[in-house]
Amino acid sequence: ADAGYSVWNLASEEWETQLALPLASPFGEIGPGASHLLTFANGAASVRDGSSGEELPGFRGDPPVQASAFSEDGARIATASSGGTVHVRTLPAGTAVIPDLKHDSDVSSLAFSPDGSSLAVGSAAGNIIIWDLTISAGRRVSMIEGAGRCTRVCFSKDARLIAGTFSEGSGSYAQVWDARSGRGITDRLATGADLTNLCFIDDDRRLVVWPDVAASGKAGLVAVWDVSVSGGK
Repeated sequence: ADAGYSVWNLASEEWETQLALPLASPFGEIGPGASHLLTFANGAASVRDGSSGEELPGFRGDPPVQASAFSEDGARIATASSGGTVHVRTLPAGTAVIPDLKHDSDVSSLAFSPDGSSLAVGSAAGNIIIWDLTISAGRRVSMIEGAGRCTRVCFSKDARLIAGTFSEGSGSYAQVWDARSGRGITDRLATGADLTNLCFIDDDRRLVVWPDVAASGKAGLVAVWDVSVSGGK
């Protein structure tokens, strides 16, 4: 049996790509322009061509993935395996960009900066570490200490700011920092339960946070915060 995968073009309002994948290959993440797919099967991760659905040879046999991110230009993918190891590789070849990045705790979220030169790594322990990928061995730029499990990280468009959502107890919150110094830009922005997605809008002056409806199965509110004022509002 096959599982379907389709991409809906919002501009043309038509189905752009439709593929049949093995039923044991549930969808994980889609790359920019639907150029590549990350799927999972039999305890392993597969990166596939977005047009043909064929598995890319350079990624065969990858261990289970705990977090992943595509660069905005679709040229790189970052994946995190158990034990806090992050792999950054080229697409479609699968060549390592830098040596594996090691962390003290499991990785729960990843995000590239818009130009692909930096990688934000959010951990289950609540930290966000910013890596400079322009250095051959990778260089740690800053470490930000949050509280609870970091469920999502996001750079501003100019990569000056980094935002994260954190799950703590029965609730969650978002917060914004300076990406290079780690200095707090806002206080904790209380968002309620299950609000785990976020992005910057309005020239990075506002932060939008909303729930993962597909994961929670529940509707929720969208929160918009002005992060250009001291502490956030």
